[in-house]
Amino acid sequence: MAAMAVGSAGSHPGAPAGAVFEARAGEIAQAPSRLQLLADRVFRQTCTFFAFFTVGLVAFIVLRIAVSAAPAIAHHGFGFLSGRVWDPNLEQYGILAEIWGTLYTSVLAIVLGTAFGLAAAVFLSEGYLGQVTFAILRRADWHLHPALGRLPDSLERLLRT
Repeated sequence: MAAMAVGSAGSHPGAPAGAVFEARAGEIAQAPSRLQLLADRVFRQTCTFFAFFTVGLVAFIVLRIAVSAAPAIAHHGFGFLSGRVWDPNLEQYGILAEIWGTLYTSVLAIVLGTAFGLAAAVFLSEGYLGQVTFAILRRADWHLHPALGRLPDSLERLLRT
C-alpha cells in the first residue's frame, strides 16, 4: 500500500509550514495533536530561556569577580596574573601557578570523564551488563521473582520468615 497523507500543516496549526505527516503501511503513525504541538513549543521556549539564563548567569559571575578584583589589579598591576611568587611579606602576589594548576586539573577531569563516559556508554549499549549480571544470578541460583519487585528468591524467603 502506498504512503497516504494523514494530515498536513494546514490541518494542524502550529506545525511547520509545508510539513506533511504521512502514515506508511504497517506503521502506527499519526500527526501530532494540538496539545503535543503546544507542549513541544513550551518545552523549546523553556529550554531556550534557561540556555540564555545560564549564559547570563555566567557573565554576571565573571563580571562580579572582575569588579571585585579590580582594586587588587589596580594596586599590584597585571603582574598579579602572570607572577609566580606569592610572598605577603614582600607584597608580591602572583597566581600563575594556581591558574595553570586549575587548567591542568580541568583538562585532566575532562579527558578522564570522557574516557570513562564513553566506556560506560559502550558497555551499557552493547548489553554486556545484562548478560553478565543474569549469568551470575543464574549461577548463584538467585532467580528473579516478578511478583515481589524482582527480589532474589533467597531474600524473599528471609523476608517471609
